[in-house]
Amino acid sequence: PIYAVDAVVRRSAPLQATQDAKVTATLHRLEAEKLGLKEGDFLGVRQGKFKIKVPVSITEKMAQRSVVLPFGVTETLALSQAHGEVKLTKA
Repeated sequence: PIYAVDAVVRRSAPLQATQDAKVTATLHRLEAEKLGLKEGDFLGVRQGKFKIKVPVSITEKMAQRSVVLPFGVTETLALSQAHGEVKLTKA
């Protein structure tokens, strides 16, 4: 999220309340449908032995069979790599 990395904006309550500050996993609409997910549902993401749960954002403006997750934020810290294979489930 755009407002998660800078020390000044990270402490701004109004900026943290915007949609741009929310941590989500972004999926293509068809992938979300395969998993039975709707906007805002929670997605389980497993990478090796690590697993996280994040809300879903759905779009058609990305490649199918992929997921976009923010890296370097508390919510995704448990994942071990910025790139690589993950397993997705409805959480």
